[in-house]
Amino acid sequence: MTPQRREFWIGIGCAAAILSIWTGFILISRFGARTSFNPPDLLALRVGIAGLVMAPLLWRDGFGGLSLLQALALALLAGLGFAGFAFTAFSLAPAAHAAALMTGTLPFQTSVLAVLFLGERFGGIKLIGLGLIVLGVVLIAQQSVVLGGPDHWRGDVLFFLASTSWSIYSILAQRWRVRPLQSARIVFPLAMILYLPVYLLAFEPKLHTAPLGELVVQAVMQGLLATIVSMFAYVRVVVAFGAASTTMLTAAVPAAAVLLAIPLLGEVPSWIEVAGIACVSGGIAATLLALHRRP
Repeated sequence: MTPQRREFWIGIGCAAAILSIWTGFILISRFGARTSFNPPDLLALRVGIAGLVMAPLLWRDGFGGLSLLQALALALLAGLGFAGFAFTAFSLAPAAHAAALMTGTLPFQTSVLAVLFLGERFGGIKLIGLGLIVLGVVLIAQQSVVLGGPDHWRGDVLFFLASTSWSIYSILAQRWRVRPLQSARIVFPLAMILYLPVYLLAFEPKLHTAPLGELVVQAVMQGLLATIVSMFAYVRVVVAFGAASTTMLTAAVPAAAVLLAIPLLGEVPSWIEVAGIACVSGGIAATLLALHRRP
């Protein structure tokens, strides 16, 4: 097998792993929030395990030129803000809403912030894509208010805040030229140091009461797959196919999560929610297509 062919198949395998992990994160987090875990437990698993794994690298390499305030900002946004909002939202709203309002709005929010702080401009295709995302969000929000009761719309707001946290983190990481491995070794250990004392003192941990099988699944997903493995696989796909092509993977996550949530979680979306999710998915595809076509 030639090196180019081997690189192609490695990229394909890592791309499939990323799509599976991102979709699985939504489904497994929603399942955990509905059963044996509360949001603080899931956050403790995420930052605790990933923080322990990455702590030796932080000890060895430090912040890589960032100041303490910059490092804390990344940890608060990507380590605690994103996951804290997301896990709380998973206890309130269905997986389909997470797919559309958290994953689906990332291109929209990141694009808006890039215009405001990085001087980027919108093209015609990108404007169409962002318009579709907004329409999809409006449709889903309307269903949450009319049919879902107060829990759903509160969860929707938290999903949007999770997306906002990650978008701001992305812009700061780009502006400060933070590399993926550098980010991981900063975000997770610092988030662990900041959060675990608060978790033990202010919350009522339930991890010891959870069934062992569920605890292992959540620990592997939250602490390893959705954090460290996902990051390295993403970088590997970028090496194989380029950054613009790699971002197209996010367009497949909402539809995959919605379809799998029906048999796995018993969550059947309404037709209006399906239409909203379709708009969001189409908007993601159009937004990323504009990125892909940029020189």
